[in-house]
Amino acid sequence: MPQNLLSAVKTHQGILLLLFLSSLLFLTNIGSYGQLLRAETNFSIGARMMVETQKFLLPHAPHEQALNKPPLQNWLIGLSYMIFGFSHGASRVPSALCGLGVLILVYILGLRLRDQCVGLAASAMLATSYIFWSFSRLCMPDMLLTFCITAALFCWILVLTDQTKHAHLFALIGSGAVGIGFLAKGPVAIVMALLPICLEIIITRDLHILKRLKFIQGSVVFLLVAAPYFLLVYVVDGVEPLQNFFIKENLGRFAGSTYHTSSIMFVYEVSALLANFAPWTPLFLISLCSLGRWRKLDTLTQRQLRLLFLWVISPIVFFSLSSFKLDYYFLPAMPAVALIVAQCFLQEGVLPLWAKRGGFTISAVLLLVLLPFLVYFTALIVKANFPNSSLAWLPHIIAILTLLPGAWFAIRGRTYCAILVFSSAIWAIIFSSYFVLLPEYTRFQPAAMLATKVPTTSNVYIAGSAHEWMWDLALYLPTVQPVEALPAQNLNLQISNIFQTTPGAVILMYDTEYRALRKVDSEIRVIAQADAYKNNRLTIKSLSKPRYEQLYLVTK
Repeated sequence: MPQNLLSAVKTHQGILLLLFLSSLLFLTNIGSYGQLLRAETNFSIGARMMVETQKFLLPHAPHEQALNKPPLQNWLIGLSYMIFGFSHGASRVPSALCGLGVLILVYILGLRLRDQCVGLAASAMLATSYIFWSFSRLCMPDMLLTFCITAALFCWILVLTDQTKHAHLFALIGSGAVGIGFLAKGPVAIVMALLPICLEIIITRDLHILKRLKFIQGSVVFLLVAAPYFLLVYVVDGVEPLQNFFIKENLGRFAGSTYHTSSIMFVYEVSALLANFAPWTPLFLISLCSLGRWRKLDTLTQRQLRLLFLWVISPIVFFSLSSFKLDYYFLPAMPAVALIVAQCFLQEGVLPLWAKRGGFTISAVLLLVLLPFLVYFTALIVKANFPNSSLAWLPHIIAILTLLPGAWFAIRGRTYCAILVFSSAIWAIIFSSYFVLLPEYTRFQPAAMLATKVPTTSNVYIAGSAHEWMWDLALYLPTVQPVEALPAQNLNLQISNIFQTTPGAVILMYDTEYRALRKVDSEIRVIAQADAYKNNRLTIKSLSKPRYEQLYLVTK
């Protein structure tokens, strides 16, 4: 190994270890939960259709209009399918890799702005925050967008704080990253990247910032990255897909004419942001107490913290004006939250000593008080879901053994050690849960098994309440086959008509529908059956009071 490389490995061995552990956290048993969550359906099924039909220009799910979402996430999932085959796990690999990329950028940014401890602590907290590690395991474009926004603001913050000798190049790379983000999620990438810069210009009244960031040249780079795809869509398919994307999906979503959610302005946004950073939220709240002290810091540190803070509040401001919002829309702000906490707690003079020690002490005491209740509550969940698991108590034992040392470091005021120990504890708890709990879910996630029983020539129908398994089943079917959901009204009559008009049709249904159908048609036969959670996702309610029922794959 070359001497320079060996020296670099020794210098940055902390982040290399963190990346290794994070890759285990993001990728281990990534396909064990074999049911599509949130909006995964749109991308997993759309990417499969794209690969099988070889139509790469406008990838979209069967239930979506063309160009409902930009293509980049579908392209990346499609590439993963080509390498690993069609599966839930393969569809989630690109998000996991993007998550690792974000951690690298956060580490380098923390290193450049302050020191190695800030970079490593910020990356460790980010990797173990709820929204970040969970979305690193979902096949949605939000982690890809987060990577692009982080890359853009990483470059621009280095330029504006004079932390790079290649300011011109970094400014243009940041603009290119926004262009890639546009292909990942749409116009929101521009808003999330440029709004912090615009707020900085308003606060400082320094238009020279635009010159330093090469606004004109950067705009050209952005267009060179993002525009060719949309021009090609216009040439090949006309203006209709573009109208659907820009007017209906983006402007309509923002205005509430396409989708709508209601909430009190700022309340939902702030609560979602704080919840997303759990379990590190108390440290962020304590960091905000230092806002009044920032004026006493040197000019460079002030600008660093202000740019990070503007990065955090930009999605709050933007989505407060929107009529449609979801909790994970604030994921791109999480890297800045982690960097703020790390810098406030590890840099001298930002937070007073009593706040650092007091904040950690309060958090540690609360943890020690709440830990028995958390153990008891999760024990009820384990008993309800995994009564036969011999290792069911392993995460609880690990929690007690690993969190107590972190509490000791916190009370002693050893902030850096406390952050790393708590991060390791959270990692160990989650990682052990993957091995203990996720495999127990596999027998209740039967889509892959059921798909192997479907003849390749059959039309597939989903009856009644089993519609939640429609796209999971479709993902694993060996060929592109028609899959259609049947409404609940007059279900038996519909099924009778299907068997009369479509020989060899296969219908997926729950036990309730199956027993009702058997009363009127004794000739149907079961070709496969499996246990499944009924109408359940991974929620507190579903975990504490799980409902199981048989799924039947029937034909005639």
